[in-house]
Amino acid sequence: MEVRTYEGLFFDDLPICRGRVFFLGMLKTLSSEKWAGGVMLAQKLIVRLIVLLQCLGLGAIAILDGTAVGTYLFLYTGLEEVFSYALNYAIAIVLLGVAMATLKEVRAWPLLVMGFVFITEAFFKTVLGGQFASNLTLGAHMVRYMWPLLLGLSLSFDSTGQSLKRRDVLFFLRLAISGTFVVHGVEALMMHPKFIDFIIVANTKFPWLPATEGFARNALIAIGLIDIVVAMLVMMRPSLWSLGYMAIWGALTAGARVIFADIQGIPDMILRAPHWGIPLLLMVLMWKRRPQKRATDQAKGEQVSAAPS
Repeated sequence: MEVRTYEGLFFDDLPICRGRVFFLGMLKTLSSEKWAGGVMLAQKLIVRLIVLLQCLGLGAIAILDGTAVGTYLFLYTGLEEVFSYALNYAIAIVLLGVAMATLKEVRAWPLLVMGFVFITEAFFKTVLGGQFASNLTLGAHMVRYMWPLLLGLSLSFDSTGQSLKRRDVLFFLRLAISGTFVVHGVEALMMHPKFIDFIIVANTKFPWLPATEGFARNALIAIGLIDIVVAMLVMMRPSLWSLGYMAIWGALTAGARVIFADIQGIPDMILRAPHWGIPLLLMVLMWKRRPQKRATDQAKGEQVSAAPS
């Protein structure tokens, strides 16, 4: 059975170099190939980067702080603590294996494993509760598990001779990131205590901003409304502007974890790679279609002008 890889999903086949040669090949491609070749390579780089950061983030959290899966089994099933620790380390090893396999070649099974781990973690966080708006965890984490499951299923269908339409794949990618933004917007409007702390601590780093709870609450109202509106725009009429906002804001909110917790916030920051990576990937895909659309419109215009009156 032929094994299909990511090269055939969004773009035409393009040879992938490995190791150090990969980065030399990247520079050579960007400098010598056509613009389309650079866009294809950018898509592959973004996918690999998201997988690497997301897996390393949750893997580090599993080792340092534990997982919701291990915590639930320890608290409610009588699982001994040593086995809970062993499970957390096993999850970290599995995620490291997924990251290494994906750096070599983007294939279906590592992405499906990754998606299963993240959706399981989100489910058990919801079941555990004990945190503000924990019942919204599956929605807040939607992009973290939905995009690898979607891409993995697409590659699995390709290997059986079937395929998902590119339009459907892009729609569900937009749904995943929009769902995460909507839930985060709702949490902001609910005055999530952690969000208030983030704003207050961040404002202490920048003296020109007021570090007060009143300012933080007013800011969260604006942030929540903007997140929801932008998510609706991305679903109904996606544009480079709305996706660009998502990418920038997703990177800023991920970086807020480091501002709040210093070096201890690095795992939480890189775990949120899809919050900016998926909008960036969608921007690259949209940017690629623009020259094609202009060429099509120009060809139609020439046909109309050449038609006899």
